[in-house]
Amino acid sequence: MDFNRLNVELEALPPSQRKAYRELIALVSLGGDVLPSMKGHLEQASTMREFFDLIYEDDSCRFEKAWALWAKMSNKDWYSRFKPEKVYEGALVERGGVVIDCNESMILIPVRGVRAHDRTVDIFLFPDDGFNVDLGEYYGSISGSFTCYGLPLEGTFDIYRAGRALLFERWVFDELGYRKRRASQKGACACSL
Repeated sequence: MDFNRLNVELEALPPSQRKAYRELIALVSLGGDVLPSMKGHLEQASTMREFFDLIYEDDSCRFEKAWALWAKMSNKDWYSRFKPEKVYEGALVERGGVVIDCNESMILIPVRGVRAHDRTVDIFLFPDDGFNVDLGEYYGSISGSFTCYGLPLEGTFDIYRAGRALLFERWVFDELGYRKRRASQKGACACSL
């Protein structure tokens, strides 16, 4: 497959799908062709979907925006592609969300995509830079000592919502007290520019 054929397939899509696929193609292209690091995936593919599936299968691309967008668009089970420190499955949703107990106060984080038949969510605790943040919706940050469904947490965390999951990502600080730059932001991935 080549870049021109990719564009032909894009234009053949129903108008309701074109915008999302156009964004996806923009993330992997530059100057009228795919990024050099994506060339191999494109040459192996015979369709646009196959091209993006090949990118998804490549672990070195896990932290790319295109990888995350394709995982969301095609409802991939991406959780298994990352290594959380802890997982709490089947947390019962209270009052429409996940409750964080901060000793004398509580925070309720609304969660979308809750299974109607059992009203549960899964909670993941990731190390800093432990997953692709483009997979979730950033909710906010929290710092201090708190518990979430009996899971004791201490430190500073970013909180993301992704479908029926709540994701905590632990911060790591440098010697001056600033948050360290994420490894995935440094262009370590072969797919990065």
